[in-house]
Amino acid sequence: MVTCNVDRTSASFSETIRVSGVLSNPDNYAVPSVTAPDGRFCGVTRISNAAAYVPGGTGFYTFYVTISNNSIEIRNVFGNEEFCSLSSLPPGNYVISVIERNSSDAYVGSCSKEVTVGVSISCNINPSTAEYGRGENVFFGGQTIPNEPIDIFINNIVVQRVYSDGSGNWGYLANVDNLYNNGDLREGTNTFKAQLYNFRDVSCSQNFTLTMPPVGPVISLVSFNLDTYTAMLGDSVNCNATLNNTGDQTGQAAVTFYADGIAFHATTVSIAPGETRTVTAVYVTNSTNYPSGPGQHNICVDFVQL
Repeated sequence: MVTCNVDRTSASFSETIRVSGVLSNPDNYAVPSVTAPDGRFCGVTRISNAAAYVPGGTGFYTFYVTISNNSIEIRNVFGNEEFCSLSSLPPGNYVISVIERNSSDAYVGSCSKEVTVGVSISCNINPSTAEYGRGENVFFGGQTIPNEPIDIFINNIVVQRVYSDGSGNWGYLANVDNLYNNGDLREGTNTFKAQLYNFRDVSCSQNFTLTMPPVGPVISLVSFNLDTYTAMLGDSVNCNATLNNTGDQTGQAAVTFYADGIAFHATTVSIAPGETRTVTAVYVTNSTNYPSGPGQHNICVDFVQL
């Protein structure tokens, strides 16, 4: 059985389409034809014209189809052609068929492929970048054939169907915050795609970037410890408080160390985003300025993000 393939499933008017395949018998002919969306037909009338035939070959054939607004041209690799003058050819799905015939012109088999011709869609997005939380809208729109249903995809998921007007204009308007809250948008790069419902091979896409508002510094206490929990009079004890900043901006923290509720050391530190920082204060066991001496003492730390 004859097979046929096309090098593209959509083409603009006057763009050449390459058709190729394999015949069941290498001594047979591949006889091509084209049927327009409105039923008009252009086919090879004589096998000496654009039929593909290589005697004694492998059975592979190739020919070329060019469809314009006013004509269909079929030609083989030898330059022989069949030219059909057809006025006002419409955009749409054209069927390219191949009939396999033997040297006596008897029918052997056939195959066909559909190619969308003269149908296109353009798209733009405005803005292309937005920040969550500002209540912004994004407009995705463009131009295509009139009165055509168009599926809108965000990140390969259909979110809406819109229709082009009588002039071919179409558009999709949505709130950025709502799209994010519904799970349609994600932080970073997103892809908006418009696909014609009746011509699934015709689409266009634009990228859209969603940013999140700055979080600011987020400072927290990771750990607090002493280098020893038993000391003699006159000893010094290092008190270590470790803080980190999980935010996206540098922040400051006022850190205060207490002995039995009385402050004995205070300092202010700056911590960069993602940074972990240890602040050390020295507690002296025989100080006269804060509780010390024999016995048990409660050492603690407190901090305030500024």
